[in-house]
Amino acid sequence: MYRRPRVDRAHGPTADPVGIGATADLPDWLNRVHPPPGAEAAVNDAIQVDYDVAGPDQTVRLSVDGVDVTAYADIQPGELQYDMDEGRAPAELDPGTHAARVELVDAAEYGEQPEVLDRFEWEFTLL
Repeated sequence: MYRRPRVDRAHGPTADPVGIGATADLPDWLNRVHPPPGAEAAVNDAIQVDYDVAGPDQTVRLSVDGVDVTAYADIQPGELQYDMDEGRAPAELDPGTHAARVELVDAAEYGEQPEVLDRFEWEFTLL
């Protein structure tokens, strides 16, 4: 399992990255998820994942309600953002409770499946 010290660039290593006291619940490679676990959000809010990976061979992928939406997300170094309001989503998310999963994966050789190193799952409610 990947272990890297958590450092919030704005507040230092003891900050609460999700703002709800759930720092201990996130894996070391995951700095923040939005909406936070158990939170309510507007139906047009983006799902955002802030992360740290060990090197260029590691990345993350995001699934919502069992559908891999990584290809529909904007990915920058250390951040993945899935904007459901831009019409790129494979399916609209209706109001209600939804399950999300972010996986830390090791890049695979061409034609092979990437190895899942760790994962984090949470639920949030869209209003």
